[in-house]
Amino acid sequence: MRGLGSVSTTGIEILPKVCFGCGACIMSCPTHAITLIDRLAKVELNDCTGCDFCVPMCPVEAIFTISLDE
Repeated sequence: MRGLGSVSTTGIEILPKVCFGCGACIMSCPTHAITLIDRLAKVELNDCTGCDFCVPMCPVEAIFTISLDE
């Protein structure tokens, strides 16, 4: 969990063409890594722990788990 001192090898990506800004992902994020900017969800990967709680919450499947490994 990057936000709490350890390193995560996964994060999330939010597809802006699919997201309609409902905020369901924001409410499920324990580290508050997701915000709404211009009616679209945005993730701050430095705060994202890779927990993926937000992925199943998205009603339009705009959130995907990504690998942060190089």
